[in-house]
Amino acid sequence: MFQLIYLELQILVVPCWADGDDYIHTEKSPCEECEKNEDKHGLYDVIWLASTNDIDENVKFIEKLRGIVLRLKTFNDADRCQVYIDQLSAESQLIMIISDVKHIEIIRHIYHLRRISSIYICSTEIITKQQWMSYCPKIKGIFDDFNELITRVEKDQDTQRKLEEPLGIHLLSIIDYRDKSTSWDGEFVYTQSLLNCILSIPSNEQDKNELISICKYEYSDSPGELRNIDDFDKYCSSKNILWWYTRECFFQKILNRVLRQQNIHMTFLLRRYINDLREALFKIQSTIPLKVYRSQLMSKSELDCLLNQVDKYICINSFFSTSLERYIASFRMGHGDPQNDLVKVLFEIDAYPNLKNETPFANISSDSKFDNEIEVLFTVGSIFRLNAINCNEDHVYTIKMTLCSTEEHELKPVLDYIKSKNRMQQKNLHTFAKFLLNMGKFDYAAECCQRFMHQLSSDDPDLIDVYEDLAVIASQTGDFNQSLQWQKKLLSLRQTIPNVVKVNNSERTHHSNDSAQSSTARVRECRNYPSGDAYDGEFLNDLYHGYGIYTWENGDRYEGMWEHNRREGQGTWTWGAQTASADDQYCGEWHADKKHGYGEYFQKNGDIYKGQFKDDKRDGMGIYQMKNGQCFNVVYDRDHLISRENI
Repeated sequence: MFQLIYLELQILVVPCWADGDDYIHTEKSPCEECEKNEDKHGLYDVIWLASTNDIDENVKFIEKLRGIVLRLKTFNDADRCQVYIDQLSAESQLIMIISDVKHIEIIRHIYHLRRISSIYICSTEIITKQQWMSYCPKIKGIFDDFNELITRVEKDQDTQRKLEEPLGIHLLSIIDYRDKSTSWDGEFVYTQSLLNCILSIPSNEQDKNELISICKYEYSDSPGELRNIDDFDKYCSSKNILWWYTRECFFQKILNRVLRQQNIHMTFLLRRYINDLREALFKIQSTIPLKVYRSQLMSKSELDCLLNQVDKYICINSFFSTSLERYIASFRMGHGDPQNDLVKVLFEIDAYPNLKNETPFANISSDSKFDNEIEVLFTVGSIFRLNAINCNEDHVYTIKMTLCSTEEHELKPVLDYIKSKNRMQQKNLHTFAKFLLNMGKFDYAAECCQRFMHQLSSDDPDLIDVYEDLAVIASQTGDFNQSLQWQKKLLSLRQTIPNVVKVNNSERTHHSNDSAQSSTARVRECRNYPSGDAYDGEFLNDLYHGYGIYTWENGDRYEGMWEHNRREGQGTWTWGAQTASADDQYCGEWHADKKHGYGEYFQKNGDIYKGQFKDDKRDGMGIYQMKNGQCFNVVYDRDHLISRENI
């Protein structure tokens, strides 16, 4: 997957309006990943060159402007303003507002600078509009009202944000699934499985409250957005979710940024609204074929990656907005050459509604906040075939794509595989934690286990599984003392609930109505058998039951949990010297005498597999570490390696 470009500018606010003053807001966010690599509000810094009276008299407009830009600096001296502009790096992106006509000559000295993106003039004095705008195309407008100016800046900011906003494109390395030697795209499998798993978990009010709190913290320096967040909290529902998505406020920005960055925690908190958006698109799914367009500014390296992807597939990891009108999409790119090593791109997409597709698209114009928008929205995870890329004389690259059906022969096997791996018996925080554990996302897995644990009573049988997983997570992160503490809690709980038997890693059933009788029947002893085998551990009704160690005559050894003469729960198997797998070791979950669930397989040659097992075979996602330290994300299907990707 190619590297995406993000702007890395801090949010700054202005507490007073002295010439050139500003203030850096650096308080750490509780959702640090949410703002990592991307700004919270807009795109550019704004410089306002004005008279002292303008600044003093327009504080409310300054406050409004602060809500839509990164940094606002004010000057009432043109020379000092130009010195400041000159000392900025060439990569800076600036918007210039001039509200004092006596300073207008500064335009002649700065308009050629690459760092100057746009110029706006606001003055009640008579200015020859056409003369200035023809002289300098960077002048976006001349206004006599601050409200009109700010509205235009906000609109231009939104257009520019959409142009430069990274799409979160994943290039699918899918060739032909009929050829078993072809590897599946592990990252795609992981991304889609993760999203499907998150979206299958029911949401609750606690998650919503946490999301609102994070959003308020993120936009604590923007009164306008704080009002939007309050309104969103009170009034957003599945019925008006499309209206909220099209509204220029925090929701769309945070949602797509989180999806692009694959921020697990924030995606989890937003799952209710993602599901609502998908369902809303299904309800108004287009019934006729559509040709739609989207303009984009893209880095040359990104474009090079797409050029190598012709006749292959791409997946968009966020919701994808397009226009029915080609001229509107083209107009948004503006005139002149883009800056910062970017190129102009126009996506041209054919979408057919008669295809069997689980990724809907729809014309949302009637549900949009803006009446004049002719917008077609594709849901997150839409897959397109890239047909061709052409460049015209204006250096605009047209990328022609077709929306793919989930039944397309090259895609169907991998999509069916993802569905099969996401068919959970019970969809809750704990099954999600197990998914994350299998993928090596230990911190997130621990957080989900803790969340789930706090929903349970102190004698709930589900705690057995949770304690087991927390012990595994702690050991995987090197916190062996904590792992031991969880194992002690697990043993204590098993004694408290002795008649609970673990089945299929998450379900439990009672084998006796008399728990006291079952508990007193359990004994510990050591037995040696004529074959040379030996068992040292707990018995229940003369069956191996509880903790025990079994050693075979050939040197094989199992140490762990038993239930009714079968290996069940956590345990470690070490192969003996007389076997083909001599000195190999498996540590992990067992079910019905088979490796089943999360486990770690250590080979004698030093290679290690950590991941999912099923019926004694590697099956699902995991991590493979070679003896030289090189690691891969892997996907197995009944011990058959179908994907391997460098970490």
